[in-house]
Amino acid sequence: YLLLTAWASQPVVSGQRVNFMVVLASVGRWCVPLICVAGAAVSAWKRAERKRVIDQVRGASEEGRGGEALAGLNWQEFEWLVGEAFRQRGFSVVEAGGAGPDGGVDILLRLGDERGLVQCKHWKTYRVGLPVVREMLGAMTAQRARRGWVITSGRFTSEAAAFAAQHGIELVD
Repeated sequence: YLLLTAWASQPVVSGQRVNFMVVLASVGRWCVPLICVAGAAVSAWKRAERKRVIDQVRGASEEGRGGEALAGLNWQEFEWLVGEAFRQRGFSVVEAGGAGPDGGVDILLRLGDERGLVQCKHWKTYRVGLPVVREMLGAMTAQRARRGWVITSGRFTSEAAAFAAQHGIELVD
């Protein structure tokens, strides 16, 4: 704001020429702070939403209803919960998933120099099979990650479990 205000204090017209940088600075000194405040508000809202989901699942788990709480989450809330679990274990977390194709990776992890990848499957009735675990191995190879996790709210097939064990991929159900 201060830099843009300093620019905006310059004359707009110099001889026959209009100084468009001064015009942009005049508008920008108000727009840039508003954009920053809006971004901070959205970030705070998203963080509060994540905290609500985590507290809801934690409370249900303490009451012995953890499975019900997980089943009640949507896929995005499930990813938030998994990401928070890794944050609490000291990992730096970047959520890479979304509504579109994610290349087999929902969460990127870093702990020191070590990189890890996480694929979340919030499936209530399906069993996670071999193709999902193979996709994780491919993603780990492509991104040079040393560790990989496939985490589901359901169960894994025995083929998926055997393949994961051979390739050092951790399965969490």
